[in-house]
Amino acid sequence: MIISGSGGQQAATGTTTPKTAKDSLNSTQYIQLIDLISEGEIQGFPSARAYTRGSAAYNVALLKDIFLDGTPILKASANPEAPSADDYNFQDITVAVRYGTADQTYVPGFEAVQTEVSVGVTVTNATPISRTITDPDTDAVRVTVSFPRLEKYLENGDTRKDEVNWQVHLSYNGGAYFMAARDSVYGRSADPFQRTLTVPLSGTFPVGVRVVRETIDRPSSEKDPSGDRHYDEFSWSSYTELTYAKLSYPHSALVFLQAPASTFTTVPARSYRIRAMKVAIPSNATVSAADGSLTFAGVWNGTFSTPQWTTDPVWQLWDLLTTARYGTGDHINASDLDRWAFYAASVYANGRVPTGVGGATEPRFSCHVALQSSTEAYKAINDLASVFRAMPFWQSGGVSLGQDRPADAAHVFNQSNIGAEEFTYSNSSRTQRHTVAVVSWFDRDQQDVAYEVIEDREGIARYGAIVASVEGFGCCSQSQARRVGFMLLATENSETDVVTFKALASAGVAVRPGMIIATEDQLHSSGARRGGRIVGGTTTTVVIDTPVGSLPATTSPVAMVALADGTVASRAVVGASGSTLTLASALPAVPLVAGCYIYSDAFSLWRVLTVGEQNGDEYPITALQYNPAKYDYVERYLPLGGTRLATTVNRSTRVGTAQVRVAPQQLESSYSLTKSTKVGTARVGVSVVAAESTYSGQRFTRVGTAQVRVAAQALNSSVA
Repeated sequence: MIISGSGGQQAATGTTTPKTAKDSLNSTQYIQLIDLISEGEIQGFPSARAYTRGSAAYNVALLKDIFLDGTPILKASANPEAPSADDYNFQDITVAVRYGTADQTYVPGFEAVQTEVSVGVTVTNATPISRTITDPDTDAVRVTVSFPRLEKYLENGDTRKDEVNWQVHLSYNGGAYFMAARDSVYGRSADPFQRTLTVPLSGTFPVGVRVVRETIDRPSSEKDPSGDRHYDEFSWSSYTELTYAKLSYPHSALVFLQAPASTFTTVPARSYRIRAMKVAIPSNATVSAADGSLTFAGVWNGTFSTPQWTTDPVWQLWDLLTTARYGTGDHINASDLDRWAFYAASVYANGRVPTGVGGATEPRFSCHVALQSSTEAYKAINDLASVFRAMPFWQSGGVSLGQDRPADAAHVFNQSNIGAEEFTYSNSSRTQRHTVAVVSWFDRDQQDVAYEVIEDREGIARYGAIVASVEGFGCCSQSQARRVGFMLLATENSETDVVTFKALASAGVAVRPGMIIATEDQLHSSGARRGGRIVGGTTTTVVIDTPVGSLPATTSPVAMVALADGTVASRAVVGASGSTLTLASALPAVPLVAGCYIYSDAFSLWRVLTVGEQNGDEYPITALQYNPAKYDYVERYLPLGGTRLATTVNRSTRVGTAQVRVAPQQLESSYSLTKSTKVGTARVGVSVVAAESTYSGQRFTRVGTAQVRVAAQALNSSVA
């Protein structure tokens, strides 16, 4: 035996294991959805407001406001004018929008009739395949091609992905063919799969349809110049003539969605952020593009502008009342509504109030609501009216509004203009007044309901937590929700009394719900008379029905008198002689002869709740105690007058270079309080001092002439 070799070294084999690319191609199925999102016409989508509706950039930007399973289709940071593939959270999503106009076009894609025609011919680069559609009712054609497999074998044995491009060409009425759609298929599949292209038809019939292989022919029996072998043949399997159900759904805002079924395991939950229905607004009003509130210029002439989107709940209510399609317009005409009362309510609703964050302001009331089911008209009307603290009522054959807003007394009542039953008083039980308000509101950032908790800490200490759960109807602002809670507790704690009486016809006929009235009750004030009837006077003097000397002594007397123009005015009294009062400043009109007056240093003010009619000459009136201080308390955190409430929401103020977070608590007048609160891991002492004895505040800021001083001192060395 002869052995030959070189030192016994083992020879290398030089072999490798062939690699196979992952199978990545499958037949694609799509889900199609159409959502009714609102009555129309709507304004559109807030993220696209910088662009013209219907433009390419607008149609891209609106994808930021369409959420699938809580995720927007397009990222908020994307540039709508040049989005990249990475800007999309979902791929291959088709969206079409109809904004609810009366003449909007139908949404294509929903077939009423489908006629499938088999072809079954292999398509090569050298030989495109053509077919003809003659039915003039056909709206689109869906072309289906079939791949037995798609992959390529390298010379080294690897199996890799391959790519094939194909096109659909059209020809109208015998004209030249042109490319109408193109598809690029890239990946690997060892199994059969199909691809489709749907092409709308818009020209004259007959229509020629041609399938073209863009990629060169590469027979699997031959290798390409690189030594690779391609398996990329495909055939035109069939085409389907589509006739759409041409349903335009006028006056209905729609969103059509098409998504690949592979993207979602179940039908995705959809939500939309929209600027919804356009409504009529006063002709002198301008809509803020930022928040939908209104600003007013000059005097309103009673006419309306073209409908526009707004968050003003007043004109949303007007629209609900006057539109027959979805409101009460088949029973109520615009002429039946007191437009001047609506306008006054709107001006108040759109007043700017502080949010408590960085000096920002927002409209006093705004409404973002979707009424998604039918409900009783009475409930829907009152729900909308509650947003701006209003109470609709019927008067003189029409609808007017009474709103809980600051107002002067409109009428004066004393024993001279009421019935023999006198004034009757009642009040709420203290144990039934709420001490905690939990207000629900919709947090648009979190896409969920949030809750604002307002507490009457003194009431909780004495009576326990009596909780009122309140729905912030249409509320998407934390600050507005907080004001709702504060107003509820402030009203229950400071407006506790109710008065009832019967006004004589001459006085009661002009009283309406929501009005502020002043009363002087001789029996309620130890029998002392402080009012009566006016005998005469000028704009600077008032002649009353009794000598001034017979009235109780008053330190700082004020006369509240009814005027000849139907209003009421108050003026300080600087002199009195006999039955004549001399006023500190002129009245806007002369006193009403036989009208009523009150002579006092304090008045009982009430807001009218109900007015009835009895025997034709008496008007039963029920009114709630009115505290005008509550508005500044709720909105600007000024004293309420003895009632102390607190919020659990934190506020912050800057002291030097330190950021101090405090939970504000209202202080007693002329009271100093030292609190401490955590800042990170540090403890910071905060001393709050009211500079004026009349000040009692919740926020560390300058309010009027009151200066609040905040001093911070680190209690350990870990404060930066």
